[in-house]
Amino acid sequence: NGERTPAEAALFGRSLSWLSEWYAHPSTLVLKVTALPEGYPAGFTFGAGTTPNQAQYYDRGWCFCESSLSNLVKIYDAVLDLALLPIDDQELLEESGIEEGQDPYGVLLMMLGHRCAKGRAPPLAPDDFCLEEKSFTSKKADLETVSGVYREGFESQMKVATDLCYPRLNWGDAEVAMVAAVIGGGHVPMLSSLSLDNNMIGDAGVISLAAAIGGGSVPHLAIWELDQNQIGDEGAIAVAKVVGSGAVNQLVRLELGDNQIGDAGAAELAKALGANGGLRSL
Repeated sequence: NGERTPAEAALFGRSLSWLSEWYAHPSTLVLKVTALPEGYPAGFTFGAGTTPNQAQYYDRGWCFCESSLSNLVKIYDAVLDLALLPIDDQELLEESGIEEGQDPYGVLLMMLGHRCAKGRAPPLAPDDFCLEEKSFTSKKADLETVSGVYREGFESQMKVATDLCYPRLNWGDAEVAMVAAVIGGGHVPMLSSLSLDNNMIGDAGVISLAAAIGGGSVPHLAIWELDQNQIGDEGAIAVAKVVGSGAVNQLVRLELGDNQIGDAGAAELAKALGANGGLRSL
C-alpha cells in the first residue's frame, strides 16, 4: 500500500539522520551523473501505474540537496560529474594525451579530476537553499525534510571547517559572491585557509569577498590564495584594505600572482604589508 511499517519507518529515520554526513563529509568522494540517458524514457520499462520522472538532475529536490551538500567543504576534485566525460573511449584517450611509457591510469585520473570537477556550484547558505521550484515524488512530505537535511549538514560541516579549497572550478564573480555570503554570514568561524586560485574571478568578485572577510568573521584566516585569476587594481586595493585593517591578523600567506594588477594595486598592497607584520609570503 506504499506505507512504511513501524520497523521500516525507524530504519528510514536512522538512515536519513546520516545522509548529510555521507555527502558532506570532506573525506568522501562524490560521483554524479547529471545527464539522463539519451532518449529517456524511450526504451525503458516501467511498472503499471508508474510515470517516469523526466525532471533534469538539478531540478530534482533530493538530487539538488545531495549535490549541494557535496559542494560544501570537499577539495575541488572530490565532487565529479561523470556526465562531463566524452562518450567515446577513443576521444577520451586522445584528449588525455597519454604518451608511451606513461601510466595511463594516473593520466586518466588526472583528466577525470580536471574535466569532471568543472561546473561545481559554490556552497549555499541555508537561507539561499530554495526548493520551491524543485521536483519531488511527494513534495508535501519531502520539502521540509530535505530542507532540514541540508541545514543540518551545512551547519555541522561549516562550523568546524578550517580549509575551503575551491581552485580550478571556472568560478567567476557570481560564484565568489556566494562564497562571500557564506563567509560574511559567520558560517565558517574556524576558517584558516581559503583557496580560490586558477579561476576566472575579477574585481567585482574579490571586492565582495574582501568585504565579507573584512567584517571580521574569519579571524583565524592564515592562507588566502587568489592567484591565476583576472583581478585588477580595484580588486587588489580591496584586498589591501582588508590586510591592513587588522581583520586578518593571523594571515601569513597571500597569493595574488598571475593576475592583472598594476602599479596602483601594487602600491596599496605594499602599504598593507607594513600594517600586517605577520604576512610572510605575497
